[in-house]
Amino acid sequence: MITNLDIKKLQTIFATKDDLFYLRSELNDNMSKFKVELKGDMSKLRSELNDNMSKFKVELKGDMSKLRSELKDDMSKLKVELKTDVKELGKQIVKDITEVVSTLGEAISDADNKHKENSDILDHHERRLDRLEDSVFPTTTGS
Repeated sequence: MITNLDIKKLQTIFATKDDLFYLRSELNDNMSKFKVELKGDMSKLRSELNDNMSKFKVELKGDMSKLRSELKDDMSKLKVELKTDVKELGKQIVKDITEVVSTLGEAISDADNKHKENSDILDHHERRLDRLEDSVFPTTTGS
């Protein structure tokens, strides 16, 4: 038979119904406290994240504005440089074309002078041939 001594030993080894109810009550209290603390921590974390996101958004807007301004300045400088380069290139092209036209003009003038010289020489030869023909083949006039 089970004695009171045996029951006391068993109570020290195994939890009784009252012990389990007490443990459950303590666990529920601890879980409620933990839930409240967790809600507070989550709320604090959400608030910190929102603050950080707001700061990041403001910083990002500032950085984007600064970048936009820098890009605009760089584009303006590049535009001015390109205009200057195009003007210089245009001047160089005009200079080169003028040089080519001048060279062609000189070549044409030289060729024209040479043509005139050759034409004069040919005219002179033609007159000599005419005189020679006239002396070799005299024409008779009169019939």
